[in-house]
Amino acid sequence: MGLGEGAGKEETAGTSVQLGKAASREGLGPSSGPDAGRESGRCAVVVELHGLPYAAGPSPAILDPEGRQIWPEPGRVQGVPSEVVDRSGIALFFRPGEFREEGFSRVYRVRALSTRARGPQNRFPELVVVSREEAEKVRLAPSTCQLVFIR
Repeated sequence: MGLGEGAGKEETAGTSVQLGKAASREGLGPSSGPDAGRESGRCAVVVELHGLPYAAGPSPAILDPEGRQIWPEPGRVQGVPSEVVDRSGIALFFRPGEFREEGFSRVYRVRALSTRARGPQNRFPELVVVSREEAEKVRLAPSTCQLVFIR
């Protein structure tokens, strides 16, 4: 299965931009402009998938090697209306070379080890597993960082 096939379609640069604009409207994503993010000290957790199969869904998560969710923190997303998540998404998705770090004051990069589905009834790999070392980087990142996936 190639990238994007699990979701039934491949993400495009236009989709990334649309998600980014929606996230900004909800106060979740970086603002636009050349200095976007710098003035507010915005940060990003960037997950490099390097060709792993991944289904870009509205509620992605990062797991440590033991399967514990480390991003987003489970308590952080409780009570967030599902329509906000569905409209804006929790994460932004880009192809290599599309994401611009200069829009953020801090960027925490991690490399995915594998991807997996949420359970046996779900065939879409939308969970990302990272190493213990990478999990620690993610844990140290502020919970207000924007989650970004590089496919």
